[in-house]
Amino acid sequence: MLVSATAPAAHTLSYPRLVHVRFGPELIEVAVQVSVHAGAKARALRDRHDVDGDGVLSDAEKDALARTLDEQGRARLRVVVDGVPLEPEVGVRDLDLTREDGVEGHSLALKSVAAVAVVLLPGTHTVAIEDLPPSPRATVPLRVEAGTWKLERGAAEKDAMPLTAIASGYLGGFSGDGGTVRFKVTVPAR
Repeated sequence: MLVSATAPAAHTLSYPRLVHVRFGPELIEVAVQVSVHAGAKARALRDRHDVDGDGVLSDAEKDALARTLDEQGRARLRVVVDGVPLEPEVGVRDLDLTREDGVEGHSLALKSVAAVAVVLLPGTHTVAIEDLPPSPRATVPLRVEAGTWKLERGAAEKDAMPLTAIASGYLGGFSGDGGTVRFKVTVPAR
C-alpha cells in the first residue's frame, strides 16, 4: 500500500483517528485507528457500503467499508526513514460496528495495522512522520515506540506537536494544518 501525504478531494476524512508507529528489529508497523460516532456520518457510510440495500452488512460489504476507512485514515500519512518513504502493506483490518444506546445507528471503529519489512542497520536513522488532521480544528495523536532503541525527540514543523516521553514510548501529534514530526532512532551494534 502506498502511503501518500496528500488526500484526493473525494477522500476527505472528517472523523477522529489515531496513529501509532512502532519500530522493531525487522519491521516498522504503522497502525491507524479511525472512529465514526453513531449518527449521520456513520449511517451514510453504512448505507453506501450496503450494496444490496438489505440493511445488514455482509462480510464482503464490511470488508469494503473497512478498506474505505483504512484508505481514508492513511491518505494523509507519510513515514520517511533516512529520506526514503515507507510503503507498508496492510496486514490486519479490524472493523467494529457497535450499536449505541440512545443514538440512532451504529458507531464504526477501525483498527488497521500495516507493516513494512525493514532491517535498520546499527547507527542513527532520521525519521519524519507527516500528517494532516481531518479538519482545521482536529488533532491527530501520534504515538511512537522504539523498544529498547534510543529515540531522540527532534523537532516539530508547522502544526505538529513534538514527541514527549510517556511510560511506553513517545506521544506527539498533529493539529490544524498538520505538519512533520522529525526524530532520530539509534540502533545499537549487534
